[in-house]
Amino acid sequence: MSNPKGPIQVFEHHWLRVDDAIGFTESHFDALVKYGDQTKEKYFTVGHQRVKFGQNVGVIQVKNFTIEILPKADRSAGDEASKAKWRDALLTILQECKLIKI
Repeated sequence: MSNPKGPIQVFEHHWLRVDDAIGFTESHFDALVKYGDQTKEKYFTVGHQRVKFGQNVGVIQVKNFTIEILPKADRSAGDEASKAKWRDALLTILQECKLIKI
């Protein structure tokens, strides 16, 4: 299973498709399907070669790859500046919840 450069970032309520330019592969998808089976798809829904994230934000780590589910709070949710802004917000949320140390 290859590991993309850094974590895969996706906004809540968005789809992540196999072979997207961001490096989400078939082996990543298979690992997420197994995780989804264990959690009864509590955090995402599995479709044909794709995963749709729900209203939860956070971090999912399966095997050797990490997915950051970022808050979708504005319309500019597709550009890199917006991803950086909402990644910082996610890290602040997780830090305040005492789930990670920064």
